[in-house]
Amino acid sequence: EIGKLESKKAKYESLMAWAMYKQKLMELEDRQEKMESFKAKAEKKRQELTQAEAASQEGREGDEERRLALEELSKEAEESSESKHALEQDLKRAVEPQKALERQMKLLKKEEQTANHQLLEANKRLQTKRDEIAQKAGS
Repeated sequence: EIGKLESKKAKYESLMAWAMYKQKLMELEDRQEKMESFKAKAEKKRQELTQAEAASQEGREGDEERRLALEELSKEAEESSESKHALEQDLKRAVEPQKALERQMKLLKKEEQTANHQLLEANKRLQTKRDEIAQKAGS
């Protein structure tokens, strides 16, 4: 009877060992699946990070290009502004003698009008005096 019990015990020990083996094997497979999943996620994140870094570098290069282009345009605008200012000053200096002559011409025209008016008044007075003299001589 002890032999039977020992034989049963050995059989159960063997079954228990196989059960534990299968359980540990299932746990190992489960952990391996999780590890593969984590590896896949990690690789995906690594790729996303690499793409983000590349995009960031491209963005920085684009920003630098835009900054340089903006600086160049600003410099051109400043040069154009200075050139415009210089041309305006040249135009002002060139037009000034003409404006002075126009002012003189305006003054001369006023003087001419005044002189013509005075001439008309003098002619009227002269005619009046002639008429007076002719009237006195005729009487």
